Amino acid sequence: MIFFTYFIIEVSNLNTENFYLILLNNNNRIIFKQLVYQGTINQISIDPKDIYYLVLKNHAQKIICAHNHPNNDSSPSKHDIETTNALIYIAKVLKIEFVDHIIISKNNFYSILLQTKFDI
Repeated sequence: MIFFTYFIIEVSNLNTENFYLILLNNNNRIIFKQLVYQGTINQISIDPKDIYYLVLKNHAQKIICAHNHPNNDSSPSKHDIETTNALIYIAKVLKIEFVDHIIISKNNFYSILLQTKFDI
């Protein structure tokens, strides 16, 4: 939990959208974390092939995606939801647990799977 608190604080202060991949084993231990994409101030392009290459390469059992919204609104865009749905579909096919896609802003973060906003 300390990692996620630190991570959220660190990512919330960035000026461009950055997409991170956090991979877990069956015991919920982080086995891989990396900045996968860096975008502009208001958009980022994600290719699921790149994500799942890293998932399979690292033999991950669970996946968490996170990216920031520099505009201080953690609400998901239509593109965020479409991308998440594609990632969830592939995870189901591969029998990998898709834990969540979290969108982070300066004052809160949004869980796409829970469809809930949380204050930081």
